[in-house]
Amino acid sequence: MKNITKLIIILIILIIPSSIIADVETVDVDLMLDQASALIEQEKYAEAIKSCNEIIKIDKKNSPAYALRGRANFELKNYDLALKDYTTAITLDPTNMSAYFNRGRLYVELKDNDNAIFDFKKAIEINPEFLDAYIKRGDAYCNIKDFDAAFKDYTFVITTAPTAYAYGARSVLYACKLEFDLAINDVNTALELNPREPYCKLYKNIFYVGKYRYWIIFAPWLLIIIVLKILRAKRRKAKEKKL
Repeated sequence: MKNITKLIIILIILIIPSSIIADVETVDVDLMLDQASALIEQEKYAEAIKSCNEIIKIDKKNSPAYALRGRANFELKNYDLALKDYTTAITLDPTNMSAYFNRGRLYVELKDNDNAIFDFKKAIEINPEFLDAYIKRGDAYCNIKDFDAAFKDYTFVITTAPTAYAYGARSVLYACKLEFDLAINDVNTALELNPREPYCKLYKNIFYVGKYRYWIIFAPWLLIIIVLKILRAKRRKAKEKKL
């Protein structure tokens, strides 16, 4: 009976297609990737790295695992490790949009804006509707003072799917060109979309100062002149009464 049982098991193994076994392994890896991603969202970065290490042991060519581990290392400020992971992910899969985008964010952190812009461009080439990449590329353009290019990126986001951040960022560019009315319109829209958008209330106050800067500079002097004229008029009246 034992020999018959062994024979049956061997036959089953031979009959089951290898593709089914591979699918089972793929499902397990996909589940592990989801778990690693969830750990990153929960800010459990060390655990996420361990989970990614397990995936890479199973599949050394798993691009998403390297990209996720790169994200975890980035959050832990292990920038050298993060850069290696993102680059490996891209080498294994040149269409890995997330790896390009997050490597771009890392380059911005390292003040390497030219490489950041290159990576954001690649992410946009892979997915032309990836709005976060336009925002980040706009920020990188601002860092190198290419304000026209930044303006185009922020405007694309505003015309596609408006966000408070994009309006706030574009308002600063308008202010830099001394177009304070347009800057105020943008910052007001940003505050309508998100009343707590960082710095927008401060921007608004600064823009009004810019708009009325001449009045702010000259108003005290005008006030002094008016007061002097009033005092002189009173003195004249006082002299006329004495006469």
